[in-house]
Amino acid sequence: HRNPDPAQGLQLNSYVFLSLIDNECHIDESVLSNNITSKICFLTTRRINNETEAMSFADQVGMMTDGKLCQMDTPEQIYQQPDNALVAEFLGHTNLVRAELDGPIAITPLGTMTTTVNKQGSYWVSVRPEHLELVSDPHGEGRIINREFRGHDCYYEVEYRGEEYKVLSPFYCTLHLGEPVSLRIVHPGVVLKDDPTCPRCPVPNCPR
Repeated sequence: HRNPDPAQGLQLNSYVFLSLIDNECHIDESVLSNNITSKICFLTTRRINNETEAMSFADQVGMMTDGKLCQMDTPEQIYQQPDNALVAEFLGHTNLVRAELDGPIAITPLGTMTTTVNKQGSYWVSVRPEHLELVSDPHGEGRIINREFRGHDCYYEVEYRGEEYKVLSPFYCTLHLGEPVSLRIVHPGVVLKDDPTCPRCPVPNCPR
């Protein structure tokens, strides 16, 4: 049952742990009791400052937009296997690429990759930045256009074959701005589902 009073938090199946205040997400530990054995966190697609904290705290995460539930699962599953572009874009960085599927094989602008599905046709695929690897290559088709050192890793933006991609590399990666690189896909891509409950897809001209 839902309690509409933000000061009291959000109640769902007697588990109270989330307060929505001024469209910001706050985990209110003051409303927790010792008998809570499961935690469910709902994130809205409005401005939210603590979605990372919410995902680390909750056993289940739900993504909602316009009052409709887009996806609900464990934090790991919802991050690693987003159902649609809206969820993929909202929870962390991702690269959304168009792919032609032939069974589990996908042909994309990044190259050929495997997927976790067996389908035919044209789909959008989510590729997380940590699932791409940069290799210094004087003959590479990519070029570093932005670099941010973040301590535990380095965030790169790469221009590759006329498109821009995000890449997360280990902290010891020493590639520099303007350096030519090649891109390698090191993890299967996630084929996004056709989900009409998420109409505000961030992909331009998305057929969904």
